[in-house]
Amino acid sequence: MKLLHALAFQVVWFACVLGAAGGSSLPGVCAGAVFLALTLFSSERPWDELRFVAQVSFLGIALDSVLGVGGLLAFAAPVPAAPGVAPLWLAVLWASFATLAPRSLSWLQDRLGLAAGLGVLAGPLTYFSATRLGAAEVVGSPALVGVLVAVEYGIALPLILRASRALTPRPEPLESSSETA
Repeated sequence: MKLLHALAFQVVWFACVLGAAGGSSLPGVCAGAVFLALTLFSSERPWDELRFVAQVSFLGIALDSVLGVGGLLAFAAPVPAAPGVAPLWLAVLWASFATLAPRSLSWLQDRLGLAAGLGVLAGPLTYFSATRLGAAEVVGSPALVGVLVAVEYGIALPLILRASRALTPRPEPLESSSETA
């Protein structure tokens, strides 16, 4: 189930990025809405998870907007937004990404150092992949953008994973044989 969830997120990622590159937020918004609805519907604590998704989305939009307003990245923004502010498709991506923490990425919740390392590597990879596909443009120094995104994800991913622990279903403890006798 975790692998299926991770693969479904990749569909959302491509729908958001390719849609934005093609001038439309609609593919990403639709894919994200279905993904989020199914994810929250299957959640043991949907309201708590919705609150978590909103918090992570706010964090991600703020971080991406700093890069945009700072003149380092320009986002394809099919839906008008203030200059530099992260557009709708990025909000959908952050919301969808948040759902990975208590599911597909839950194995990293107790390995925060590894999570930081993966964030440092995967963050820039996803951003530069999105730029190659036309969803964003590096306006500033590519090296500086890469370092800033690496730092962003190196800090944000462990924090997101730590915060998601409360949402991750834990196996029930086994009853001991002395309690059943």
